[in-house]
Amino acid sequence: MKNIKDLKQTIGENTEKLEKQAGQYYFALEPWQRGSLALGLILLSIALIYWLTKEDKSKLTRQEARREALLEEKLIKQMVLLNRLKG
Repeated sequence: MKNIKDLKQTIGENTEKLEKQAGQYYFALEPWQRGSLALGLILLSIALIYWLTKEDKSKLTRQEARREALLEEKLIKQMVLLNRLKG
């Protein structure tokens, strides 16, 4: 149990040091610089999300071609069935 307590204490101390260092740099910025930084991060994340989720045009054309082929097969099957019923 003592090892777990020591580990938690070490992690807590390191976290506090990191928070102090990051806060020191962030709060040293002017308000317009902080706003620009936040806006830049937001725009970067939006661009990244768009890039990761956009559809590939070649993939879309392949999907359309596949749908058309399936539709043609369905129509051919219906025509064959109608011809059998007539004959």
